[in-house]
Amino acid sequence: MWVVGDRINGGRSLTSFEHAFAFRDAGFIVHDARIFKKRNTPLMRRHAYTNCYEFMFVFTKGLPSTFNPLRSPSVRSGTAQVPYLKGPDGFNRKTERSLSEHKVRTNIWSYAVGKNGTTSDMYAFKHPAMFPENLARDHILSWSNPGDLVFDPMCGAGTTCKMAKATGRRWLGVDVSSEYTSIAKLRLEETEEVTLSSLPSRPDPFDEPVASRESSASNEEVGLEEPISPCRWCGNEIPATRSQLTGGRAVTCSPECSDFNRRRRRAALRAANCTEQKGKT
Repeated sequence: MWVVGDRINGGRSLTSFEHAFAFRDAGFIVHDARIFKKRNTPLMRRHAYTNCYEFMFVFTKGLPSTFNPLRSPSVRSGTAQVPYLKGPDGFNRKTERSLSEHKVRTNIWSYAVGKNGTTSDMYAFKHPAMFPENLARDHILSWSNPGDLVFDPMCGAGTTCKMAKATGRRWLGVDVSSEYTSIAKLRLEETEEVTLSSLPSRPDPFDEPVASRESSASNEEVGLEEPISPCRWCGNEIPATRSQLTGGRAVTCSPECSDFNRRRRRAALRAANCTEQKGKT
């Protein structure tokens, strides 16, 4: 995972593209090109639109061995009329379909930057170019499993190592600056391994409602825990990891249970359609 922004001084340096081509020429596959969108951008440009993003490239040798896609609640779920077999007449033929309650996130992720956005470790801002802890956390959750080794060859103030430790991964960080590694060691000493359910979570980092952030913050202040409801299908408790990956909105305890519930709904729809057709004939 390579996060890089272009320098802007009279024009764009296109550093991000140069790096991508260099990795590709070295034998890596550009598995994904992603956008890190900054919600509060300090740099205003006089003769151009405000720059609010950096690129995040995923370089691999072959297919990634691990991918845990983060999901967000779908705007539409349950049953709905969806179009199919649109002919040359332009008429939308529709049929009843079952829509999933969650979808895989897009490859544009948005985070607040600066104090209390990037991190609450104020002393860490001695490093001039940190990226948000939530950004590191979301990528660690996506591309590794608990117990895996997360390596940052330019760890700076230790954000990647801190979030690796916080999510139950092993970690290794390297940096040429003894000042920054001292900051990283201090942050790691103050970080405890915590369960995923206790980490801050969002339905989708691209568009987080302000109200949900305020509610989450108020819950932390008074020490409240978000209740976990039972699985809609089997009644078992929804695991904390699944609840976290879906922004706390999971309604089934596992993908298998969700698929089974979806097939059950489809079978019910087919039975209802058959009954309706028989009634018409």
